[in-house]
Amino acid sequence: MRLLFVMDPVEGIVLEKDTSFGFIEAALALGHECLHCLIHALERRSGGASSVTAPARRLAIVAGRLELVGAAERVEGARPSTRRTLMRRSSSRACAARRWW
Repeated sequence: MRLLFVMDPVEGIVLEKDTSFGFIEAALALGHECLHCLIHALERRSGGASSVTAPARRLAIVAGRLELVGAAERVEGARPSTRRTLMRRSSSRACAARRWW
């Protein structure tokens, strides 16, 4: 499964305190592909479709640190629904993301 994590820049993450790291670590251990994008990079797809697009980079854990690897790729997906979206609300950015939908 491909999982897109919309979150703050990776460089500012405190691994001991950030629960997103735990989700990413578990997903990678299960063989899932994890991607990262910033909240301001999300865009609605043109044409009025109920889907979004964003440039994203692959996440990896290297020497105990979370790193972005490879070139950015444009990913597209359906508008999130409560059946397949997990949103952790911990900052004003998360609130802004919630209003965006």
